[in-house]
Amino acid sequence: MKKMLMAFMSILIIVIFIMILFTLHGRSYRQTEINNALTSSMRNAMELLLVEEGGPASQGEWEQMFIQSLVVQIKSDSELTIHIGSDSDMEKGILTA
Repeated sequence: MKKMLMAFMSILIIVIFIMILFTLHGRSYRQTEINNALTSSMRNAMELLLVEEGGPASQGEWEQMFIQSLVVQIKSDSELTIHIGSDSDMEKGILTA
């Protein structure tokens, strides 16, 4: 009986450990995905701004291009909150998010 209890507890600990590893891997994967998507979206928004004749009419359109590009690139179904910095400057090509 004592050996059965020890085996059950060992299996339970192993299962919990595996669940922790999967959770950490998933978080790491999502963080990497978000970082890559942020960088790429900022670059895409800047390229669209520079390539288009005259560029977008306002700061809001530039931010909207960035957000649309970001949403397209993210594959996971996690929630995402984007804060665009007040020091963003369309004329200098500075976008903080």
